[in-house]
Amino acid sequence: MNELALFAGAAMKTHWKSSQYAREKAKAWRLANPEKVKEHRIKNRQKNYRQEIVRKYDVDFTWFDDQFEKQDKSCAACKKPLDWTDKQNTPHVDHCHQSGKVRAILCNRCNTVLGLCLDDKELFKNLIGYLECHG
Repeated sequence: MNELALFAGAAMKTHWKSSQYAREKAKAWRLANPEKVKEHRIKNRQKNYRQEIVRKYDVDFTWFDDQFEKQDKSCAACKKPLDWTDKQNTPHVDHCHQSGKVRAILCNRCNTVLGLCLDDKELFKNLIGYLECHG
């Protein structure tokens, strides 16, 4: 093995150890400062989520902003106002789990219900029938 390969291997090992150390140190800080972590997450929820939707759903910020305005900043399903500071009413991008196509913006509750029911219209009909019978 040549000297350059040995140096590169040693440098990578050192980098891995230092990045592992940084992760462990950051984790220890988060565990010691839960209130500051919570405050930071609430403060940056919108920014972080917007970055995530670009990565996850391949939509850009303009789609999200346009859709948010088109829906009057409300959930497309239940029509409740969406609010970045309230976890239950935080906006979530809804998408078809089969095609991956983005549909609209929902609140956390409506998005969770759709996901748990696997977008199964028959199941929703059965649930409505159940509620009408046992409401």
